[in-house]
Amino acid sequence: MIRLFHVSHKNSSGEGLFRDLFLHVAPGDLALVSGPSASGKSTLLRLIRGLEEPDSGTIRIGGGLSWCSPELSLIPDRTLKANILLVLRGRGLGAGYARAESQRVLDEAGLAGSGDLLPSALSSGERLRLLLILSVHPEPKALLVDDLDGSLRGDQASRARRGLVDLAGRGAAVLASTSRPEAWDGTPCRHWVLAEGQLKEEPL
Repeated sequence: MIRLFHVSHKNSSGEGLFRDLFLHVAPGDLALVSGPSASGKSTLLRLIRGLEEPDSGTIRIGGGLSWCSPELSLIPDRTLKANILLVLRGRGLGAGYARAESQRVLDEAGLAGSGDLLPSALSSGERLRLLLILSVHPEPKALLVDDLDGSLRGDQASRARRGLVDLAGRGAAVLASTSRPEAWDGTPCRHWVLAEGQLKEEPL
């Protein structure tokens, strides 16, 4: 569950970015926030994640929260498998389970034989897909996905969207942002437009 009550926030220049926002993403919901560049989509997700504090209002998260964004990075001098193990162990998985789960993450990302590669061997799309799959191992109660369509295109993006639909179907609250809402046409989700500091629910 993700809830925002009366959230207002200014940007670094002191200009009002959000005004009295309300948002409720229930368990089992896939929600999409769209809006033009610089409308505040990424900042909204950063507020929910706790990386920034709102000027006023309340944000509540039910259960464990996971996050995927193009700004996330892998440790450049460690192999893909070592990076994945580090994340999974940090989430409390035992050594044996983390090793098995790391191979599952690579398999789902289409990188089954690539565990010994360094992150620099991946394209930006491959890296984001890997980070997205890693963000749902172990499966979270709530997931934030920032700018999925910025790095993924075509079949990769379609598979990622189907994965988010499936995750919500298993009871997670999923909130994604995009500047290309037309790419989500036909995806079963709720859709909010963020513009001029306000959220308005609209059909895709």
